[in-house]
Amino acid sequence: MTTAVQQDTARPAGAAAAVRALYASRVPAGVVVGPGGHAVTPEDRRSAGRPVDLPWLAGSGIRVVAGLGPPTVDRHPGWLLDLARLRLGLGRALLEATTGFLTGRGLIGHQLVRAALAEVVAEHLTVAAALDDAAAPDPADALIDAHERISVADRALLRLSGAAGYTVPGPGLDAHVSELLADVYLPDARVCRG
Repeated sequence: MTTAVQQDTARPAGAAAAVRALYASRVPAGVVVGPGGHAVTPEDRRSAGRPVDLPWLAGSGIRVVAGLGPPTVDRHPGWLLDLARLRLGLGRALLEATTGFLTGRGLIGHQLVRAALAEVVAEHLTVAAALDDAAAPDPADALIDAHERISVADRALLRLSGAAGYTVPGPGLDAHVSELLADVYLPDARVCRG
């Protein structure tokens, strides 16, 4: 799955379509298990674990499965890189939705709002550059940092959207799924700060 395909799938089609495309390109059968024994999968992907009841995911096309045993994420080279690209595409879609929300309310011209949006754009550009370099030897720290930056940028956009940013369904759903993907698959919990 190329960078453009991942981001292009995630951006207009949302998290469920992007996760489905990621699995189709990387893991034709089975699931990828994160360090905690969990997996985020398309809803129709079967596995031996038990589904985790997350009411906000109902009807989203995505599910979380627990109790899957030892992690398998290391057996899938490029998974974390592709996941970061997918999350960046979701983040860019969230940026577009937030900009539209703010424009419709006449808030886009406020200096502090524009500064916050500029910071998000800078984070997205930084992440994109880091992901282009992630093919270099030992990209683990760069990938973890990229995932962390995506989470921080998404949270900033949700705050700018006010209560509308946290609605499910709505822009908040894909942002929550994006962070859930990071929480499940990253090797440490640094992504949770911010």
